[in-house]
Amino acid sequence: MTETQDRESGTAEPSLSLGRRVLAGVGWTFVSAVCVRLLQFLVTVALARLLLPGEFGLFALGTIVIAAITLLRDLGFGQALIYYKSEVQRDAETTFAMSGLFGLASWLAIYAASPVIADIFRNHALIWPLRVMSCSVAISSLGVVPSVLMEKELEFRKRAMPEFAMGLSYAAVSILLALHHMGVWSLVAGHIASAAAFVAVAWAVSGWRPALSFHVESARRILGYGRPLIAASILLFAFFYIDNAAIGRWLGVTALGYYALAFNVCNIPATNITHVVNRVMYPTYSKLNDDIPAVKEAYLRTIKSIAMLSFPIGLWICLFSEDFVGAFFGHRWLPAAPLFRVLAFYGIARSIGSTAGSVFMATGQPKWLFRLGALQLALVLPFVYPVVAHYGAYGIAVLFTAAYIINNSLWLLKVAGILGVTMRELAAALRYPLTATAAAVGASAAVVRLALPHGPAAAVGSAVFALTAYPLLVLVLDEDTRRLARFVLRPTPGQVYDGLSPGKGSTEWPAADR
Repeated sequence: MTETQDRESGTAEPSLSLGRRVLAGVGWTFVSAVCVRLLQFLVTVALARLLLPGEFGLFALGTIVIAAITLLRDLGFGQALIYYKSEVQRDAETTFAMSGLFGLASWLAIYAASPVIADIFRNHALIWPLRVMSCSVAISSLGVVPSVLMEKELEFRKRAMPEFAMGLSYAAVSILLALHHMGVWSLVAGHIASAAAFVAVAWAVSGWRPALSFHVESARRILGYGRPLIAASILLFAFFYIDNAAIGRWLGVTALGYYALAFNVCNIPATNITHVVNRVMYPTYSKLNDDIPAVKEAYLRTIKSIAMLSFPIGLWICLFSEDFVGAFFGHRWLPAAPLFRVLAFYGIARSIGSTAGSVFMATGQPKWLFRLGALQLALVLPFVYPVVAHYGAYGIAVLFTAAYIINNSLWLLKVAGILGVTMRELAAALRYPLTATAAAVGASAAVVRLALPHGPAAAVGSAVFALTAYPLLVLVLDEDTRRLARFVLRPTPGQVYDGLSPGKGSTEWPAADR
């Protein structure tokens, strides 16, 4: 009996099983991502003290090209593999063949085009780092299918292992070479090592092996689903990297180094927290996509959980940017502090806005990724050169933050229309995270500014104060969080946390706080 049939017949167990798998998936994915990103943050701190901003900037130029190819690498194949529920083996074999060929072709194309790309960025030092970095595209394309199949079946304990391997290999290789004064090559080698480690471990733990075959019907079906995703990926890439390209071309690699560091750190909530949750929720939404009320309740809980984590991080970075940058990265990175203050709000908005893509794909409406992506790009493209010419990197940060906040509102409105979410329900999901964040981080700023001098003491003191006050405020304000805490701390036989699983025999996901 299928899960759909079970829901229709009133049998709760399949839904309960799905809820438990979602909870376990979020747990494993979150733990692995937190460990890996914490390691990467510490590695970034170490590398920032060993390398120059210009070397970071040169590497950032290379990652613009690699990111463009990576966005297109599976041509929407991975999302299609999760979306379709039949002919999985045939689809997987076809995807593996197409993804591998695309990865190899991309590597050869970048290798040949690297002198032209270096001319575009007016920096011929980019040629050989880019040529070497681009082999990671061919390597990583071999890991698309094994990793996607683990996500499709919500096997996130296995999926966490390649993440750990990737983080450890990057740390070991990049720091070792930086200590030997290898400059930008330490970042390049770490990038390649992380891709190779991810693929090797993904194949080892997935258990999937392809037959070397190609199925035309599968290719047509997958390409048909992925076509709007390809177009959307191009637009999203343009939006997320045109700022780097403009700064690198017209302001130089040192200015880009400051901007890239600020952007990457401030987007930790989006690239780590939201990315983690989306990896679990997209296959979950896909399994529930014939039950829109269930997807709605799952989505409301998802954005509430993300806001609980991303809001305090973003506001703290904004208020303590100078103390934070000086304490962790050193005084030579202090010119990046104003960028941190602006891009912190970009990170907050992106952490919520990025949840929309999973809903669009799971409900069979990926066209909205393209339409809203086009509008987002149109908001910034005419202003990029005038802003960078007159206001520099700070102006670019303000421009892209404002554009993303505007477009993020439209993404949320469209998702609300698809799922039937009212503005009252959306506001209720974000009410407690906003209240607790404003109170905890605002109070920490007031207390620390009175008691401690600027610098490392203020950064550490404010973080400790906020980390202590914020969870207590959330527990006091939010009954849902108290239920989760009781479930984690005092589990009882047969107990099910009804925040992620249907409760008391119901076949629907419980309503979020109204």
